[in-house]
Amino acid sequence: MPRDAQIEQLRRMASRGMAGGVFWGCVVGALVCLMAGVWFGKPPYFMVAIFLGVVALAARQTGPHVLRAAQAIDSTVRSPVNVTVEVTQWTDSPTYHAIVSSPQGHPWRMEFVPQGWTPEPGPLQATAHFVSGVPWPALLVADQGILFPRYTPKEVAP
Repeated sequence: MPRDAQIEQLRRMASRGMAGGVFWGCVVGALVCLMAGVWFGKPPYFMVAIFLGVVALAARQTGPHVLRAAQAIDSTVRSPVNVTVEVTQWTDSPTYHAIVSSPQGHPWRMEFVPQGWTPEPGPLQATAHFVSGVPWPALLVADQGILFPRYTPKEVAP
């Protein structure tokens, strides 16, 4: 998917409040399954409730980063950065991390989920977009695609 299409998809995700909808849908679904498990005494309902609870927690952690990344698209606070992409293949779906050099000298390590492209491990040139009050880049825009944190990035010792 072209980079501009990825940016437009990010805008749509943020404008529809997708993460909030997923969170509340999973919370309600988990509660319904929990009540059904108690009512019918069937363990599969409890397993589905636990699964939905885990998905709700992930949506709750990711949601603010999606919103910040969408805000950062139009941010005028930008800086060219060097990014090192790491790909870990633990299961069928790989895990992607980016180590981002910061203009302030503090590198950040962030997990991300590529939206419409498949990152290759190695160096990458990008433009970091910042939002007020957040020390790490809220959005990275490279020629290949966009990256934004899945969870709160960790500061890496230089």
